Amino acid sequence: MSVSARKPDPVGRRRNRRLGSQTRPPRTLNNEQLIEPQHGICHAEVLVVNVEISIERSGCGKICSAVLSTIPEWFGIPEANADYAAKAEVEPTVVAAIDDQPVGLLTMLRHGSEAAEVYLMAVTRERHRQGIGEQMLAAAETHLERDGVRFLQVKTLADSDPDPNYAATRAFYRANGFVDLEVFPTLWDPANPALQLIKTIG
Repeated sequence: MSVSARKPDPVGRRRNRRLGSQTRPPRTLNNEQLIEPQHGICHAEVLVVNVEISIERSGCGKICSAVLSTIPEWFGIPEANADYAAKAEVEPTVVAAIDDQPVGLLTMLRHGSEAAEVYLMAVTRERHRQGIGEQMLAAAETHLERDGVRFLQVKTLADSDPDPNYAATRAFYRANGFVDLEVFPTLWDPANPALQLIKTIG
């Protein structure tokens, strides 16, 4: 979630994980799915809820501001949040909603015909660990792949930063197929080294 000179992205999402060569069927609780952690990456089960996923061509600035306001641990810099909202206002954005109430968003940036970036991903605090982020990511990947994108990247804080919230962010992306590509010590600023992760989707 991010190319700006401040701390980036958020957490929470997960569909069926592949364990070896087989996919374990999810357990259920009250008609909702429980996804078990993969290889110890996440230490709690993820409750997957039914959400409405849409892809908006633009106009998601207000949704962005509302979602980011619930998670200041990741998005506590007003200038950075204004930048995210401005991008969500003009760039294609995946929106997750429950009962017509937006609970998450993922803003996409294109870099040429075959590459794109998760510029921002965020889920409201009360909806973390319910599979929403993973559903948004899957929708974004499907949309981008259909449009000819082969490579998807994301930037977040590097492992050298001790913030546990961003450790969860990195674990999420790695669990969803992203691999570390490069660390940029001064892309944002020396106190916030940027890790670039990449994934092949096409």
